[in-house]
Amino acid sequence: MAIDLTGIANENEFYTHHYLSAILEGDLREVLSDWRRRESEESGYRPPYAVLRTLARPFLEMRARLERERDPSRRLSHQRDFLAQLLPALGYAYRPTLQPLDDEQPLALLGAVARPDGAPALWIVEALDPSGEATDPLALTPHPAQFAPPTRSQAPPGN
Repeated sequence: MAIDLTGIANENEFYTHHYLSAILEGDLREVLSDWRRRESEESGYRPPYAVLRTLARPFLEMRARLERERDPSRRLSHQRDFLAQLLPALGYAYRPTLQPLDDEQPLALLGAVARPDGAPALWIVEALDPSGEATDPLALTPHPAQFAPPTRSQAPPGN
C-alpha cells in the first residue's frame, strides 16, 4: 500500500518520483510503527501528526488575526502565541531568546538544538513579516519588535 502524500508538495522535484513512490514508505515504516506502539502503550501519548491536526484551527485563527493586524509588535505576539504550540508539536522546545552572534549583534531565536559537545546544531529563527504582504521569510530582515523582551503571552509555556 502506497503512503498517502496528500498535502505534500515536491518543490522543484527535490525528491525523485521514484523515491516518493517506492522508497519513502519503507524509510518511514519504523518511525510510524514506533508512534503506533507508543500510542497504544503510553497513557496520554499522541503521535506528532495527531498533535499537528489539533493545531489547524489555531493556525487559521492566527492567520485571520495577522490579516487584520498592522502593528508589528501585535503581529509578533499573535505569531508567537501560535508558534509556542507548534514548536513542541514538532519536537522542539519553544524558548525565545536573543543569541549574540560573533560580532555581538543579537539574533532573535525561538529555539535551539545543540550537538552533544554544546555547539549549535539548529537555530529556529523567527521571521516577522510586518507588512503582511506574504513576503518570502528568507527575504525578511529582523524587525526591532523581535528584540524586545517577550511579553507574558510570548513567554515559553510553563513560565
